[in-house]
Amino acid sequence: MKWRERAACRGMGPDLFFPGRGALPAEYEAAKEFCRECPVINECLDYVLTENDGYNTPGIWAATTQRQRRRMRTRAT
Repeated sequence: MKWRERAACRGMGPDLFFPGRGALPAEYEAAKEFCRECPVINECLDYVLTENDGYNTPGIWAATTQRQRRRMRTRAT
């Protein structure tokens, strides 16, 4: 079974994970909290960072924002 098939967000619409400009911090936190409970959070993070150029990908992935993923890249280099 692929990791995406076990993801907690499977079958959900994108609204929670792509709050958009002007979103309140609580909206981002709601998505991040949802992700923190996901059984495949590590696989999701690996995917967004390696397969999907996640440093530039908008939205919440593996309980991280685009800005947080950019910071990860800076720390890794």
